[in-house]
Amino acid sequence: MAVEQQNGGAAHEEIEKRIKALNKKLKQIEGLKEKGTDQLDAEAQEKVASEAALRKEVKELEAQKKNGKRPAAAAAAAEPPTPVAVEEAPAAPEEPEPVVEEKAPEPELNDEEKEKRAKGIRKKLAQIEKLKEKDFASLEPEAKAKVESEAELKKDLARLEGKAEPVQAVVSKDVGGLCKIDSAEVPSERQPHERLLAKDPQAPTGLSAEALLRALAPEWSAQPGRLERLAAERVKGGRDVARLDKEDLRELGLGMAERGRVLDWARSLVRNDAAAASNVVPEHRGQADIWRRISSGFNSPTSARDGTCKDHDSAWGELKADSRSIILSPSWGSESPATWADSSSSRSHGPLA
Repeated sequence: MAVEQQNGGAAHEEIEKRIKALNKKLKQIEGLKEKGTDQLDAEAQEKVASEAALRKEVKELEAQKKNGKRPAAAAAAAEPPTPVAVEEAPAAPEEPEPVVEEKAPEPELNDEEKEKRAKGIRKKLAQIEKLKEKDFASLEPEAKAKVESEAELKKDLARLEGKAEPVQAVVSKDVGGLCKIDSAEVPSERQPHERLLAKDPQAPTGLSAEALLRALAPEWSAQPGRLERLAAERVKGGRDVARLDKEDLRELGLGMAERGRVLDWARSLVRNDAAAASNVVPEHRGQADIWRRISSGFNSPTSARDGTCKDHDSAWGELKADSRSIILSPSWGSESPATWADSSSSRSHGPLA
């Protein structure tokens, strides 16, 4: 009995709270209606539209309060909850393993289609070369993706052209920390320019610098194979440098000018040994000066990059540029073979010092 009285008092209090809340909402609606419905927003208009339902609920609560009945919400809360049987969910069917479909082999292309596709790849590679000249971090994501696809494009181009896939150059470091390239020729991704490939290293060059050399050092130039050997070295040097791609330079940590100086220093040793073996000594100081310029400054085409050569089309650019000062030089005295050899060696070994 005491429990029922307690429950009845709680229900009465609950009805009072609900009626009070509804009256508060009705008062707000009256204030909104005074402003005019035209000036109200959508939410305010919804409140005004709910006035009738709120007043109906207030009347029902007043009737329940007089009769002493509990509201439906309170009665439902007082009843103990009915346990609901929880059905076990059926086990999910095992998903079949995805079947990897093997790609069908690409159809064989004819020569015209291969050339067309290769032309498109070369165009993309040219765009990538321009992008690689910029700072990689400043590139757009699309441009970065293009640069990263370079290796795959080169492989596709090699397959279309029927060439073996390019092999990266072997780079090693000695104990002193100086980088060096394996002496054996390694196929490179970058091929020499067509102009270099078409040039015959044994053919006479016909350069004005060569004519100047014949005039200033006629006896030395008359020796069989002298000028031809220099011209051949110039063409070979151009091909060597053309094979150096940017990947090689990044691995070595050297710029193009530094890389050119390393190659020229290595070749200068061979030239000095050949000159010492031939035992040819110029008769005049001017001729010795010419030979020193060739042996130490024979940097074409790399010298065109680091500024040591003034004529990019000549193997003896410095000689050609300074020919006037050489011819007009008053010092044409004799020079001993030992002095000439020592000065030539010191000049040739200069880039590494």
